[in-house]
Amino acid sequence: MALELVGGALLSVFLDVAFQKLASPQILDFFRARKLDRKLLYKLETKLHSIHSLADDAEGKQFTNPHVRNWLLKVKDVVLDAEDLLDDIQMLSKRQVDADSESQTFTGCTCKEEVFVMHDLLNDLAKYVGGGIYFKWEIGQKEKIQKITRHFSVELESDQNFDGFETPCNTERLRTFMRIGRRIDSFTHWGVNVSIHELFSKFRLVRILSLSRCSDIKELPDSVGNLEHLRLLDLSYTTLKKLSENICSLSHLQILKLNYCTYLMELPSNLHLLTSLCRLELIANNLKKLPPGLGKLKNLIVVMESFNVGRSGEFDIQQLGELNLDGSLSIGELQNIENSVDASEAYLKNKTLLVKLKLQWRQERYSIDSKKEEEVIKNLQPSENLKELSILHYGGKQFPNWLHLLSNLVSLELIGCKSCERLPPLGLLSFLKDLIIGSLHGILKEELPEQLVPLKTLYIRDCKQLEASAPRALGLKLYDCGKLHLDWTTLKILDMEAPLLEISWSDTVEYLYITLNSISDDCVALRIFPLDFFPTLKGLELSGFPNLQMISQDHVHNHLKGMTIKKCPKFESLPANMHKLLPSLDELHIKGCPKLESFPEGGLPSNLKFMRLKNCSKLLVGSLKGAFRDNPSLERLSIEKVDVECFSDEGMFPLSLTELYIRDCPNLEKLDYEVSQLSSLQSLILFICPNLQYLPEEGLPKSISNLRIINCPLLKQRYQKGSEDWEKIAHVQNLLIL
Repeated sequence: MALELVGGALLSVFLDVAFQKLASPQILDFFRARKLDRKLLYKLETKLHSIHSLADDAEGKQFTNPHVRNWLLKVKDVVLDAEDLLDDIQMLSKRQVDADSESQTFTGCTCKEEVFVMHDLLNDLAKYVGGGIYFKWEIGQKEKIQKITRHFSVELESDQNFDGFETPCNTERLRTFMRIGRRIDSFTHWGVNVSIHELFSKFRLVRILSLSRCSDIKELPDSVGNLEHLRLLDLSYTTLKKLSENICSLSHLQILKLNYCTYLMELPSNLHLLTSLCRLELIANNLKKLPPGLGKLKNLIVVMESFNVGRSGEFDIQQLGELNLDGSLSIGELQNIENSVDASEAYLKNKTLLVKLKLQWRQERYSIDSKKEEEVIKNLQPSENLKELSILHYGGKQFPNWLHLLSNLVSLELIGCKSCERLPPLGLLSFLKDLIIGSLHGILKEELPEQLVPLKTLYIRDCKQLEASAPRALGLKLYDCGKLHLDWTTLKILDMEAPLLEISWSDTVEYLYITLNSISDDCVALRIFPLDFFPTLKGLELSGFPNLQMISQDHVHNHLKGMTIKKCPKFESLPANMHKLLPSLDELHIKGCPKLESFPEGGLPSNLKFMRLKNCSKLLVGSLKGAFRDNPSLERLSIEKVDVECFSDEGMFPLSLTELYIRDCPNLEKLDYEVSQLSSLQSLILFICPNLQYLPEEGLPKSISNLRIINCPLLKQRYQKGSEDWEKIAHVQNLLIL
């Protein structure tokens, strides 16, 4: 989804229109003539004034506060609803409607996430004035659409179609017609089959028309020009191939949505005649070019999310120049720019509503003109309002000087810029929170910047030559990144696939995930991991340590909830007294530790809920019996790649188990009595056990509701439907044998 932002100035325009209508004589006469309570009008006016006073301040805060942005989006819908409602009342007053239509005033409606929603305040006012003239149809609904219905919506599942109105409805008076599902090539109206061409001729007063996801719409008929009052037209996710030029006669159209219209190749050449258009959404489509003159629409905001620079006049970079872009934009195929001066005509610096920008060159190229690419990126300088910037596969030797001038930048991604010889002065970006660096092979030894405020996330990948002290960060993700010295005083998360140069005491680290993919001299010495160094740790994973033998612990850890030890061939000892010292541990994963033979004296922590054992045959045979004696809480147990013939020892499995998963046990021949006694077992999954022939002779526990037998050929043959043993498993509700 595109990042949708709301301009305070645009919102103020809508509010001013609403205030003018509130003060109009038609509105006041309407309430006076019908003896309606004008307090509702005063209440609405007060609410709108409150919105007006906060709009400008909220416009700025929406960039950093998602709650403010969501509030503004809802407010925009409410203001449009209010204006629509007041306009309807004005029209009724002007027409001096007859007795039948006097009761037909209009509800405010909002098109948000393709659902028909009534805002509470407007809903109260609309119901008070007009009664039940809005209608939402749902599957299985008994209530029928009324003749007086003016606002209609229906939302169907992807495999359902709308057949039409079951009772007479005056479609020529409809004001809102929302999404009706997949098909709309025709529908039944008053018992007569009506095509989409005729449909538009009957929707003369419709203001909001959403045909989103109606997959059969391939073109709009010329009769679309009849919708003279239309303000919002949503054609997203349709198979539309062409837009009729008659759409340019919709003088009141404010919002046009063409998102994910992947078959739509071009827009009408006279689109600039839509003088009221203030929002055009073109997310994820395959347009070859934009119509000229869109820059004449001074209030128009375009949301397009991606723009690939073409060749031979298709999507020249200059086409961006006249557009007022909103939210986020990814500009791809930048290597197609022939003249670097053309890049300056995109005028990105003037696009103040653009808060997220990605500049991307093709990764695989035969040749790179580094000087030209340096000029291109120099001329693509964005506005200082930019919050997020990504530069991918740029071929220049240095980053642009404007980068450190982006004083509001909170996220920066530099990926695949292999020719760059140094990083930009990142320390000058005082609000930077997320920094992602990858495949910058041209950096040899570089001092990464010190931040006054710690980064939220620092992500470095595939920078083998990098040797530096890492900036202060709350979260570090390091993959194949040379040698970095860490600041343990601010770290909360460390996720790395690289040699660990040192371990320091830290009372801030909460999650520690360290993977060594190759043996390194830097980690050979680590034989004992001191868990007491990290008193606030919540999650621990150690993988690929060639000489790690044990985890030491002397103090109680009340925070640690998950621990994983894998691919540590010399590991032989878990923390002593872990049943007492790790009271919060609820997940334990041990994989590829062939020397681990037993659990510590005292057994497992009493709150352990899930344990996974993989390629730990000695541990399984030697220590599981009795390990669960004082553990009534284990619910899920996974056993994988172990060399056993059966699970027959008493006390092998805890009675609290609800799920047992056994995989990749080539020598396992049978499940014995022990499994049949698991009275809480609900799910049993057996996967890739080629020699497994028997389930327990006593039968499976009655509690089992889910049984999966996959790639176990002998079991499949024995327990197939109709066989002698079929009755032993026929009662299982969810059964799958493959």
